Amino acid sequence: MENKFELNISTPENTKYNDNVYSLLVKLSTGVVTILANHQSTISLVKTSNIKIVNHEGKIINYSIGDGILEINNNKVNLLVDFFNSGQSENPVELRKKAIDESKKLALSKNDNLHQMDIKLEQEIKKINS
Repeated sequence: MENKFELNISTPENTKYNDNVYSLLVKLSTGVVTILANHQSTISLVKTSNIKIVNHEGKIINYSIGDGILEINNNKVNLLVDFFNSGQSENPVELRKKAIDESKKLALSKNDNLHQMDIKLEQEIKKINS
């Protein structure tokens, strides 16, 4: 695995990408950086943008990601992002809209789960009181 590092990209739903790669080009809150093997350990904010990965075969792959956090430690890079899409979007406004839509879906899903839990709790309380 010489000159490669492990890249793991996850969203709130699940892991979207996990592979050994040569490089990652990503937009941080401080600017665009290229991460290579044995990069200094760091934690940074990631901005909604397109990323470029050179995978273990040397192939360049483009993805779109939402805001999140980048962690680099011991030749392993973890990206925790709002959303992850195959392909590249050229329009930053489109990326922002996707991020908002994904956040809305997640919020509605969690709200629905909370509502169902409230109903179950009320049913259990009624059972206890009767």
